[in-house]
Amino acid sequence: MYVAGLIRIVADAMGVDVVYTPRKGALHFIGHAAKAEIAGYAYGVLARQLRRQRSEFLKGQSKRLKRATRIGRADQYAEGWVYAARKKVATLAISQKEEALITLWKERNMGELDTCKNRPAKAVRGKDDAWSHGWRDGKNARLDHGVNGSTPFHALGNIRQIGAA
Repeated sequence: MYVAGLIRIVADAMGVDVVYTPRKGALHFIGHAAKAEIAGYAYGVLARQLRRQRSEFLKGQSKRLKRATRIGRADQYAEGWVYAARKKVATLAISQKEEALITLWKERNMGELDTCKNRPAKAVRGKDDAWSHGWRDGKNARLDHGVNGSTPFHALGNIRQIGAA
């Protein structure tokens, strides 16, 4: 569920929509011109931070715990991290015109789409502590400017652009 939350944060913040293709295992941020590129970059940066910090948290768990308990705590940690990161990111509204263009593009190029089902983190012993550690660390999430600093971001990842630049 934390991955879906992170994807939604980025999509809302950048004013784009997102489509996941499970066969290819790819995310497609769909939006006008540079917004889709920025969303791809932002997701890549935040996902790497979350993956690294979740891994560090998991390594810090006692090896005597059951694997399911350790994974459940790590998932709770990640959900807390995403919740805190959401508070740091301002959302960008999608205009009705852009939303109509996105919908039209998806219908023409993606066909019929299903919704993904999310798996919530398991309720395990120590979940509250794990969630609060994630929340504390998520407050330090960073999304910096692109390499040359003159433009806000440079793209990484899969994008789909609509409209003209």
